[in-house]
Amino acid sequence: MIIRGVKANRRNLIISFNRCKSPLLVENSKKLYTFTELEDCNVTDATLVQFTKIFVQRKRNKTTDMDDKDVKTMLSKLRNQRIKSNIIPDQICLFLEQRQVISSQDKASVEQKGDPSVKMLILLSLITRKGLEAYNTFVQALEENELFLVACHLYKEEKAITLSKLENKTKNIAEVREQLSCKEEEVDKLKKEKAEALSELEEKKEDIEKLREKLSVRKEEVKKLKEDTTRENDHQQRVVTSQDIQKIVDDVDDITRDLVASLRMPTPLGRNIEEEKTKKRDRIWEVLIKWKYSKGYRATLSTLKDVLLKLNQTKAAIKLSEMEELNEDVKHARAQSAKLRDDCDQLKEDLEKKSEELKNCSKELKQSRRAAKEMKTKKRIYVRAQSARSRNKLHQFNDNLEEEQRGHKTAGEHRLTDRHVEKICKDLGCCWQDLGKALKLPNPKIHDIDRTCHLSAAKAKEMLKKWRDQENDGATVKALVVALYEIGRFNVVENHLDPRACEGRTREYEEVWNKLCGPRDAI
Repeated sequence: MIIRGVKANRRNLIISFNRCKSPLLVENSKKLYTFTELEDCNVTDATLVQFTKIFVQRKRNKTTDMDDKDVKTMLSKLRNQRIKSNIIPDQICLFLEQRQVISSQDKASVEQKGDPSVKMLILLSLITRKGLEAYNTFVQALEENELFLVACHLYKEEKAITLSKLENKTKNIAEVREQLSCKEEEVDKLKKEKAEALSELEEKKEDIEKLREKLSVRKEEVKKLKEDTTRENDHQQRVVTSQDIQKIVDDVDDITRDLVASLRMPTPLGRNIEEEKTKKRDRIWEVLIKWKYSKGYRATLSTLKDVLLKLNQTKAAIKLSEMEELNEDVKHARAQSAKLRDDCDQLKEDLEKKSEELKNCSKELKQSRRAAKEMKTKKRIYVRAQSARSRNKLHQFNDNLEEEQRGHKTAGEHRLTDRHVEKICKDLGCCWQDLGKALKLPNPKIHDIDRTCHLSAAKAKEMLKKWRDQENDGATVKALVVALYEIGRFNVVENHLDPRACEGRTREYEEVWNKLCGPRDAI
């Protein structure tokens, strides 16, 4: 840490507290001083003391992000380092007792010891046991007693602990982002599976619709065949009429007795008919008429047909039932009916299987949707929580930074140094003349540089030095950045200068911003 700047009674000091990890030094025109050298040189000017007091004071409720474990670590480091100071333990104990941090017994135990170093060790042990509240009061006591060196050292340790915690939290955020990216991959995979399941579901629905159409067609065909079969059966079970007998009476042979026996009629009836009727046609007619009236509704067409076939009267049987026309149709219809029944059964089985598959697909789809929804909800809640934490940390850090940097120079307001000149003169090339005109360097000087120097880098270096000598305090980094932007050399600014110089923010502020929240453009 470097303290530079602010006018004192005996030295011209400019003090600024840069949050870097170097030791605290005081710079004047001749020498840099450490803490110990400051005490040896008796730098006790009122102005320096006043500024150091303002520098040490801070808002505890904003900057403190520690716990008892951190307090223990800091105080143990303080004991081990043995910083040279003029701390009076009795005054510190009195301040702590007034603030009711330690009891009178604790104060007496410290005052009993004669050696101040032993008293200090006992006091630090008491503060370590009391925790964070006691530590804050201890720092206030140091500030009240103007022990700013120790207070500054503790403040530096607080900042280091806070930054380490921020780095750990940044790492945790990066790990969480990796986990979220993995979850996003899983969500994408689930979406793909969902799309495939939906397409498969649509295909199965189409197959089911086709099967239903086929089933309805088969049902119509089966219904038609059933009607035909029923019609045929009704025809066979119809009662024999006189027209049926008249149709076949000429085709039946003279088998009166066999016909009477087959129709289960009395034998004497057959002899009487043979005696009474001389013609074959009359005898057959008389037998069939008497059988019809004697059997009544049981004298069906199928019974008569069976009897005729049994007696080898095929022609009469065929004519009776029109078998010549119906035989082939009935066989074909029966075969088709059996085939349709098998197809219908198979379609029913396929339909049941498809229905089961459809139900399973619907269940899997619902489960995948529910899982994806839960994952999205968890991710959204977690991202919101992490964003809120990051924003709070960022606002807190920004407030602290603005509080510390209030009244100090920004990076862009510093004067251009030789280091800046060495960095950028190599990349300027032939554009050094355009840069000189943008920096409002007179044309005669530019022509003199062009004649005296040979290499482009040397010309650019000489031009920047003459511009710096011409402008004095006006030759700042900010003015150079503006000129480089005017001539379009953005790469020089990005490679060798701070691109945020015009905004008044230091490079360290941008690094902390990027660590916490990523690039500004991404936000």
